[in-house]
Amino acid sequence: MPKENKAQIRYRILDVCFRDFTREYTLQELLETVNEKLKSSSHPHKISERQLYSDISFMKSDDGYGAIIDSFRVMRTDSNGGKRLYSAYRYRDPNFSIEKIPMTQKQLRYLQLFISSFESTIDPDLLPWVKKTINSLKRWMGDFDAKPMFRYDSRGYQGGLRVRECYDYFQNILDAIDEHKSVWVMFKSGEIEKAYRFHPCFLKQFCNRWYALGVTTDNPDKVLVIPLDRILDMNVCRDPYINYPFDPDTYFEDFIGVYNPDGECVDVHLRFRDWGAKYFSTNPLHPSQRSKMIDVNGEEILDVHIEVKINKELLRSLNAVIDCVEVLAPQELVELHKESVRKAMKLNGLDK
Repeated sequence: MPKENKAQIRYRILDVCFRDFTREYTLQELLETVNEKLKSSSHPHKISERQLYSDISFMKSDDGYGAIIDSFRVMRTDSNGGKRLYSAYRYRDPNFSIEKIPMTQKQLRYLQLFISSFESTIDPDLLPWVKKTINSLKRWMGDFDAKPMFRYDSRGYQGGLRVRECYDYFQNILDAIDEHKSVWVMFKSGEIEKAYRFHPCFLKQFCNRWYALGVTTDNPDKVLVIPLDRILDMNVCRDPYINYPFDPDTYFEDFIGVYNPDGECVDVHLRFRDWGAKYFSTNPLHPSQRSKMIDVNGEEILDVHIEVKINKELLRSLNAVIDCVEVLAPQELVELHKESVRKAMKLNGLDK
């Protein structure tokens, strides 16, 4: 879960405390309350007194919510049993809440620009509920003039003639995640048909193909990845939903793509030449990329290190730029890359 979303959980907890005029929360009491509430949140974590100060400062700032939070003195018993004055905090206006703050004109304009751009990518026949929702938002915002400013690379769900079915599966899985329902799903893996009682927790697009991630009833501790275009049939089942603690920020950080292989991250050493040197200097292959330009016999080459697990998607990413990349380490990846080159040469009659 992104850090800013975790912060939003804390802001909402503090908002409830500051609006409660039946209590006078000291800093320590706020810290205890926030950490206690965070334990039962969807993404449990714990904060320090320093982080609490930072959260309060943000809520008071113009970049945050512009909240007017008063500090006043209250009497409390200290750890030695004596009486001491401590600072307590609450909103000056008991009717103030961060949930009631109206949208600014700038925020409204951003929303208008996003909707006009997003709307141009939607097929109303395949996703009628999205079109209906957009129309409702436009009625709420009133008339506005905003031309599309971006576009998703939309080529369906890689399902060929089954594109409409894939959209249906996308909708059904989205509903299952939102409503915490398990599904029975049958899909094709290679030439083998498989069926699972599946508990989806996330949807991810990679290379214009959508994947459902979740766990199965029989193996609730290991994430299963199912391409939507491989699904043959799916229905809601009666198995109690397994709420797998899926955090996309941490899950996807150690590899490229959607398939998380077993094993540890390795130091992948690459060198990019020609157009690849310029391209990958500003478009990292992975967030862990460390790179520098080096001179080799008068040629500028981009020397790259990334810390990732080796999987098929890493190899495919390298195959996509096969004319400008040199794989130096680890040896396992070097051999896999060489085999890809040999196959490509054989297919094109260049192996003689």
